Amino acid sequence: MGTVDPPSSHLPADVVDRITRALTTLLERFPDAPVAAIGGLISPVMVSVPASLSLGDQPVLKAGSTLDVVVPEDRVVVTKLWGQARSQGIACGPVRMLEHPDRPTMLYFVDARNVHGVMLAIFAEGLAASDDPLIESARLPSLPPRFARATKDAGSCIRWADEALTQILGWAADELVGHRTLEFIHPDDHELAIAHWMEMLSRPGLTRRVRLRHQHRDRSWVWLELTNHNRLDDPAHGDVLADMVDISEEMAAQEALRAREQLLRQLAETVPLGLFHIDRSGSLLFANERLGEITGVALGSRLGDHLARVVPEQRPVVDEAILEALAGTGRDLTVPFRPDDAGDVRYCALRMRPLIDRTGVVSGVTGCLEDITDSVRMRQELEVRATSDPLTGCLNRAAVLARLDAVLHAARGERRRTRRSGTAVIFVDLDQFKSVNDSLGHAAGDQLLIRIADRLRSSVRSDDAVGRLGGDEFLVVCPGVHSPADATLVARTIATRVRGEVQLGTTRVEISASVGVAWTDDRDADADHFVAAADGAMYESKRSGRGEPVLA
Repeated sequence: MGTVDPPSSHLPADVVDRITRALTTLLERFPDAPVAAIGGLISPVMVSVPASLSLGDQPVLKAGSTLDVVVPEDRVVVTKLWGQARSQGIACGPVRMLEHPDRPTMLYFVDARNVHGVMLAIFAEGLAASDDPLIESARLPSLPPRFARATKDAGSCIRWADEALTQILGWAADELVGHRTLEFIHPDDHELAIAHWMEMLSRPGLTRRVRLRHQHRDRSWVWLELTNHNRLDDPAHGDVLADMVDISEEMAAQEALRAREQLLRQLAETVPLGLFHIDRSGSLLFANERLGEITGVALGSRLGDHLARVVPEQRPVVDEAILEALAGTGRDLTVPFRPDDAGDVRYCALRMRPLIDRTGVVSGVTGCLEDITDSVRMRQELEVRATSDPLTGCLNRAAVLARLDAVLHAARGERRRTRRSGTAVIFVDLDQFKSVNDSLGHAAGDQLLIRIADRLRSSVRSDDAVGRLGGDEFLVVCPGVHSPADATLVARTIATRVRGEVQLGTTRVEISASVGVAWTDDRDADADHFVAAADGAMYESKRSGRGEPVLA
């Protein structure tokens, strides 16, 4: 048995429906007629009947080919019908079978490749009428010819043209014969046509192909692929034989593809995004101009060239994201760039998606790069505004308490560590703030708060958080403090830095602060109670009047 033909997917859906109905009618009309499934690309070989085709008790022929079951004289008929059915969907004709050559038999070929993957041959006894409506209802319309021939003399005048050429171009034979082919060729193709013709004449026997536009009788243009055979020195011919193929559909498809590619390229250069396509090795197969404008790299052969100015700390993250995209997982991330050594950092949104081919294999990555510096900085500014005290620049009340919650929450995750560090909060309240406000005014009071905030920030560690609770009250959150003594030492440093003279305009004032300290290594400590303990210690410090921190 041979192999099954690929489905004839070129058939329109309505034609496939008609052929399917015709096949069903034939099987019902001839329930005892032997059938065979036909496959193969160059001859009507028999193949196994597919499971999708239910034949019931219908007999199935078993042989190497449909040609093997008819008398030798009728094999040419079988071949003709098989070819006709492949192009028109269905065909029938009389044949004589080897088993009973004296009985008239009608061979029906039906193209069922779209539904069942095979063609069907049905051998029904008796002859059908020449105008069998069943056959006519399923037959495909005749297709226009695609192949044509003509002969020319040495001057390219047409001597003879076959009927196919007259159908392709619409000109009658007598309108072609005696005319030079250049009269029918598009003016823009004249130079190419002449060069091809002269090259062919210079070398007898030379066969070269050329694609030229020929004018149809309706003034449209038809693309023909010509192969001119130089037979001028052959006494039996003495001409040039031109084999022609109508490639108008192919050229129209190519032109449509070029138009789409041009449109996509124009769109790629229009959008304010850097677009790129890389293969599995990271080589750039496509990049628009905007990509270079964003990255500061005018031309790069690899994506890595354009990402060379990512800040060093983030480059491993970007490289990992590229590998993940090549492995089949899309990634979106924000990437900081430094386009030049002296420039400010800019931020870009990098989006990458794997490009998967028909077999499911990742063949590369497509992506885009968008400069989002303005939106990132706006978001950062909004975050600062939402978390900062507008006067002093310290964290506001909500933000510093949220920071304390986060520190205590992080400490709960350190239960397994051998050495448990603690957390300290330091409550600071200015002692002379009301008198400054009353004697020098609120503007001077604001300046005092700004100076004290600066002193507080300069006296704490980088991991500590300084916040203004309101009025002249500040709170310092200190993670990683190992003991109450260490917490007291930090508080004493703060009290010392805060204490001293402050220049407010033309007046110098002496400032001190009452400082309360609370420390805990309890992983379940409550933030509100913790701050309240430091607040209570601060009041003890204020009552003592010595300006020394008090530990809760």
